[in-house]
Amino acid sequence: MTPLEAVAEAMAVHQRGELELAEQLYDKILEVHPQEPNALHYRGVLRLHQRRHEEGLALIRQSLAIDPGNAHAWNNLGNGLRVSGDREAACAAFEEALRLAPHLHLVSFNLGTLLVRLARHREAIAAFEHAVEGRPDYDDAYENLGRLYYRFNEIDKAHATYLKWLQMAPEHPVALHMAAATAPADARPPARATAEYVRRAFDEFAHRFDENLAGLGYRAPQLVTTALGCQPEALRTAHAILDAGCGTGLCGPLLRPLASRLDGVDLSEKMVELAAERGGYDELIVGELCEVMRSRPRTYDAIVSADTLVYFGDLAEPLTAAAGCLRPDGWLVFTVEVLGAAHAAAGFRLAPSGRYEHSREYLERALQTAGFAVLSLQPEPLRLERKQEVPGWLVCARLRA
Repeated sequence: MTPLEAVAEAMAVHQRGELELAEQLYDKILEVHPQEPNALHYRGVLRLHQRRHEEGLALIRQSLAIDPGNAHAWNNLGNGLRVSGDREAACAAFEEALRLAPHLHLVSFNLGTLLVRLARHREAIAAFEHAVEGRPDYDDAYENLGRLYYRFNEIDKAHATYLKWLQMAPEHPVALHMAAATAPADARPPARATAEYVRRAFDEFAHRFDENLAGLGYRAPQLVTTALGCQPEALRTAHAILDAGCGTGLCGPLLRPLASRLDGVDLSEKMVELAAERGGYDELIVGELCEVMRSRPRTYDAIVSADTLVYFGDLAEPLTAAAGCLRPDGWLVFTVEVLGAAHAAAGFRLAPSGRYEHSREYLERALQTAGFAVLSLQPEPLRLERKQEVPGWLVCARLRA
């Protein structure tokens, strides 16, 4: 067996996740061929997988000293440097990999994600564009590219990106939703975001959700819980509370002192797992919000919803489901985003952010139709986005007896 054949065998074992056996095979090769660059390279990658980063980086660098033209080794060096926190050096490694092998779309994607972290957004756009040129079916690259165009308010370019994505993946829930969100203003929006879109978006976002929102001054959980807590009668009667769209459970610690029973529901299983870790809930349900509320008639004294109804345009279904889920005189407190005056006549619209915006008049009408009396409907900034406040509505309503 040649050294390359032996390395290929060890790599196959490595890729199956049998790290101990792979390590033995790499060591056996290096005992006979201590300067075999591929064995050094993948032995280094193994060390990175074992979180022995210094050893891994040293081995990959040793392999590159012997074979500096190995673009894959440069890419893995970049991955190791990124994990170790040396982002600038990681960028340099990815750039060298692309210089050697411009067709490696994965390297372009790796470089793009790192450039976003370094706030070098225009360079990141170029990297993601290169990634989709090399691999037109690269879903993650399209998604990142669309987000960056949105960041720069280049909505036409974002829309064109999502349309190209749809050509490659006509049924992709994110591509479908965001193509609609960035469409020209005269396009008719869907009535709500699909369950597939919401589930996918938040499953992918769950692990960094709290960190990202903390950096954006996210206020919705405090707003809805304070609004409920400021109602003296609610404090006497809101014994069973449903956190509708609980996410990672940010409302849980704030609502717990107000409730004898606190349940949460969310479409994203990964979000619910994080809410369970945070604690404070009596029951957590993974499911579609309207279906869950309809399945629990006259169960709760109050329903609170922090930035969940922003994924519904037409609010008739969720408000009717909430009315059926509440006990007589039950409370409903939620936040949504403000629809600007230029679009107010439509009542609601799907904004380029991918979230829906609503007018005051539409909210009042929809709540009354569903059987609620509007107690307060006041403007409140919800968080920052693109360094600007996102204007929202804080709504407090009560089911009419």
